[in-house]
Amino acid sequence: MKLESKYELHIIHLIGDRLFPHVTRACQGVIFKNIQIVKELMEETETRKGLKTTISTYFSRTGTAWQAPWMILAFKIIFLCVTYKESKMKKNISIKQIFILLTLLIFTVTADISIAANKTFTNKLGMHFILIPAGKFVMGSPEDEQGRGWNETQHTVIISKSFYIQETEVTQGQWKALVEGNPSAFQECGDQCPVDTVSWNQCMQFISFLNKYERTKKYRLPTEAEWEYACRAGSKTAFSGGPITRKGCTPLDPILDPIAWYCGNTGYKNPPEALRPHPVKTKKPNAWGIYDMHGNVQEWCLDFCKWRNIWSFKGRTGVITSTYKNNIVDPLSKEGDRRVFRGGGWYQPPKYCRSANRSYYKPVAKRNSLGFRIVREQ
Repeated sequence: MKLESKYELHIIHLIGDRLFPHVTRACQGVIFKNIQIVKELMEETETRKGLKTTISTYFSRTGTAWQAPWMILAFKIIFLCVTYKESKMKKNISIKQIFILLTLLIFTVTADISIAANKTFTNKLGMHFILIPAGKFVMGSPEDEQGRGWNETQHTVIISKSFYIQETEVTQGQWKALVEGNPSAFQECGDQCPVDTVSWNQCMQFISFLNKYERTKKYRLPTEAEWEYACRAGSKTAFSGGPITRKGCTPLDPILDPIAWYCGNTGYKNPPEALRPHPVKTKKPNAWGIYDMHGNVQEWCLDFCKWRNIWSFKGRTGVITSTYKNNIVDPLSKEGDRRVFRGGGWYQPPKYCRSANRSYYKPVAKRNSLGFRIVREQ
């Protein structure tokens, strides 16, 4: 099907070539494709007014999931272009109306194309981020999982919005680029090693500085649910790469060893006194391209928590929140005087490195095994 209306071609070329030359080809390709498809559908159904029917048929035929605002706007413009030639419509539709709508379309489609294409993001400090899609997953661990904690009840969680998560832990180099001084106990490890010995309060301050530096409010710590969702990357096992097979540091866990620095592999020859963190991104990533979720340093989360309830939990200690409920949407605990952290540390055995493992510290606590990674909202 060829484009028949001179207005369709003229307006697209005029705006694309004159006003937005840097996105012309991408935008024109999308617009041309949809004009042709919709015109074919309109001719088949012999309708000029069945917008909802045409849109529904379009998504069914093409299998696309791009039911975005720009797509609806595109359909409206296409209908105007097609019906402009009809004498009955000339009094009600002006070329100016089409021009304005198409200008809005160029802006919105460009943003949509950019988001769809950019599944990664790099900020001014050189931090690399991975786009994590919205979705649903089972948080917690099954009762028969080795090393399971009492507070890991399985439940369905809905992450309603996509978000960017840092592909590695915040490094010492990134910390020093924004904040004066290096708090790490393992400074000799170098700029590519994760920053350690930082409290939750210090992490929040770092993020505040980063938001001011980039003139945004989108950076923050991940919630506990976002962290586990990103760590699992679609998996349902103890580790993103498979089940837990070892209790202690030796022999090596064949599933954990390739993806995490933990007590079984962090020494030069595995003597306990040589255990230490390692440069980030030196183990394999999970299925979503994220590194070091199961080891190297433990990672602060945004959630508050309680740590003891002698009445409800038989005197046991551990992370206690009210967010472990089925079908909960975007959970974030804001109660308690402790803060949640996730992930295993360079000195810990496999059970503490599991996706579902939960731990806590006071927000002022500093440990040489404790660091963080950040997320950026879309």
